[in-house]
Amino acid sequence: MLNDLKKFFIYNKSERRGIFILMILILFVLLINLSLPYLIENPAGNDPALIARLDSFLLQESLKDSLLSAKEETDSIVYFQFDPNGLPAEKWKNLGLSIKQIRVIKNYEKAGGKFYRKEDLKKIYSISEEMYDRLEPYIAIEKNFTHKTKENTKAISNKKKAPGIKKDTSMRDQKKPAKKQIMIELNTADSGQLLHLYGIGPVFASRIIKYCELIGGYFSTDQLLEVYGFDSIRLDGIIDQIHVDTTKIKKVRVNYHEFEEILRHPYFSYELTREIFQHREMGLIQNLDEFRNFKTVNDSLFQKIIPYLSLE
Repeated sequence: MLNDLKKFFIYNKSERRGIFILMILILFVLLINLSLPYLIENPAGNDPALIARLDSFLLQESLKDSLLSAKEETDSIVYFQFDPNGLPAEKWKNLGLSIKQIRVIKNYEKAGGKFYRKEDLKKIYSISEEMYDRLEPYIAIEKNFTHKTKENTKAISNKKKAPGIKKDTSMRDQKKPAKKQIMIELNTADSGQLLHLYGIGPVFASRIIKYCELIGGYFSTDQLLEVYGFDSIRLDGIIDQIHVDTTKIKKVRVNYHEFEEILRHPYFSYELTREIFQHREMGLIQNLDEFRNFKTVNDSLFQKIIPYLSLE
């Protein structure tokens, strides 16, 4: 056993020479690393003023590069009046949208989604509030489809009236059974209740509930327009049968929740969440109005997040 172990520690002359040279090289590299700070001259020396000037110069150069890059991106954007329904991908690109954003819009259209009014563009989750504010003045949605719908309804109605045949009016005096009026609270509704609403099938019922859980509850019925595929026509059909109880909303405890918990909410971007935590390092947020001073919060976003904010 010992003889076998000794074999590992017995080297011939050439092997010993190689080990010796390797040790010298390792020692040489260590000496070089230790002497580098003394070999390289510090251009700023120990002068704090000169060091500050160098730092300022490097920061300015970095800012110039960032501004130049942003300017190049802005210069490539071409604004024009557009109807988002069926707009070609190339024109979306000219408006400054990324390939990912365009893909989301096209998938929405493939699923049968339409833009009936300007605000419908907000329900595309990849479109930020800032981008919507930029595009909103140029959105011009044609209203032809609403007129077509009315014309089609009228044509169908005229078809039913055959010429020369008098319509039977004997049933007119009979009272039609009144439809049972239902009122559903969105924040506590289950899929079974939502299926009683006109135009709401299992798919939309599931999406409404999942989005409710994601944002912590609805504070307005208009938030249904943020549900994937949900449009204003569908909302108008059920608006008299739904309401929200804002006391059911799950609040975001901005002074105590972890970073991931806040970021999970769709209304809180990474930049906003980071700004919240930077503020928390200086002290707890004392007033919700302090959010108005955040760089990442505009008036539109403030109105959206205020129902979900809690300091407790």
